[in-house]
Amino acid sequence: MKLSELTQYQNITIQCHDNPDPDAIASGFALYRYFKSHRCNVRLIYSGRAKITKVNLTMMIEMFRIPIEYCVSDFGSCDLLITTDCQYRSGNVRFFPAPKVAVIDHHQFCGIDVDYSYIQPNVGSCCTLVWQLFRNEGIDINKDPICATALYYGLYCDTNQFSELYHPLDRDMRDALAFDQAAVVRLSNSNLSLSELGIAAQAMNDFTFDSELRLAIVQVQPCDPNILGLISDFLIQVDRVDICIAFNETYTGYKLSIRSCIKETKASELAEYITDEVGFGGGHRNKAGGFIGKDEYSAKYGELRMMLFLRKKLMEYSGECEILRAGIDKISVEGLKRYRKKRIPVGVVFCKDFVTTSTPMLVRTLEGDIDFNASADTCIMVGVSGDIVPISMDKFKETYDMCSARSKITSEYRPTIKNLRSGETFDLADHIRSCISRGSEYVYIKPIESSVKIFTVWDANNYIRGTKGDYIAIRENDLSDFYIVEKELFRKTYERADQEEAN
Repeated sequence: MKLSELTQYQNITIQCHDNPDPDAIASGFALYRYFKSHRCNVRLIYSGRAKITKVNLTMMIEMFRIPIEYCVSDFGSCDLLITTDCQYRSGNVRFFPAPKVAVIDHHQFCGIDVDYSYIQPNVGSCCTLVWQLFRNEGIDINKDPICATALYYGLYCDTNQFSELYHPLDRDMRDALAFDQAAVVRLSNSNLSLSELGIAAQAMNDFTFDSELRLAIVQVQPCDPNILGLISDFLIQVDRVDICIAFNETYTGYKLSIRSCIKETKASELAEYITDEVGFGGGHRNKAGGFIGKDEYSAKYGELRMMLFLRKKLMEYSGECEILRAGIDKISVEGLKRYRKKRIPVGVVFCKDFVTTSTPMLVRTLEGDIDFNASADTCIMVGVSGDIVPISMDKFKETYDMCSARSKITSEYRPTIKNLRSGETFDLADHIRSCISRGSEYVYIKPIESSVKIFTVWDANNYIRGTKGDYIAIRENDLSDFYIVEKELFRKTYERADQEEAN
């Protein structure tokens, strides 16, 4: 869907979900300004049990002069109704009949087909989708500072102050927007009402603690995502708590806020594990969040209480993972087959294109951000699935040859590299050159029968997790150096050494 497609309609109504939050209001407001600039007759509305009274929302509406209207009955007529941060006919938005309907939303598809839709359930906010739609039209949103600040604040609130960013597009928008810092500071310090303070106090008084798992779980009354984050941020500071989960029930499911203070458990990975097949989740190493859809949950787990489900998932996650540290532990290779990498083109980016001295860099990928110090001696290997591994120039020259064939990299998100010192950002694809393995490095391959976490020799503080069907590759010339190879990537990039030698 493109916004320019919708300008054919003269009378447009934009509808936020009932009892709207900053994400719904900001995304609707940005759309309002877009259609207004195209001389459409446009209205921004919401419904629900009561008018907006929350301090940060009333302040936001006043500060940005948002012309949002409260409607409890028929709002009149329009040529096109656009629902933002919600979906037409879903349970959290009042139904208004309309001849044509468009949906812009970041929640799971509810099953109602409409005339136009832009739904991506893996991003952290609807504001991100609106920003992306603006980008697709070639519009620089920063030329409208009020709109840019509203979108920034919408993402800020829906991702618990950026601690639960699921997708690289969210991080791209956060980094790209030129926002009014004073306005955001003022709004962010007006988030908590006295009633919400009471909700937080009650929740922290009623949490459940599992001493074996060092896990705290707390159910919270319906509230803004920020309150869940506040509660989980507080609980993780308790000396006996390594992992905590705060959750509450919404119209369509359960919102989760997850924290971890141990390097053996990434909050982002735990969020993905818990929500697998029933929702979505992600975030950062120590802070993450997720959402579980009621329909998906009921179909898979029936009447199982959410509190029991969360503890069950934590027990499964904790009990099934073996932890190995490359450079310290050794894996027996008895009975294992020898393999080598196929001679297929992969990508390489030479950091000398960006830096001359040691410089903090960030590579943004679909799997997350990779921080490292780069110099002119650093190379970034880009695998066929978009996976990123920094290596030294000496290691590159020892292992690879340059080639003319083009590497084929398949990923739904184009990786970017950012100089954290200067702030410059580059599209990695513009700097990728092709190379091919010399095939001189052999590994032993061990199939993974259950989950394993490996701290590699190039990053002793961050593990890579492999699950059943994936493989551990053990370097023949150093049995303490091993790493995970994902199952699909293994089939594409490795071949049996004895078969190659027999030929």
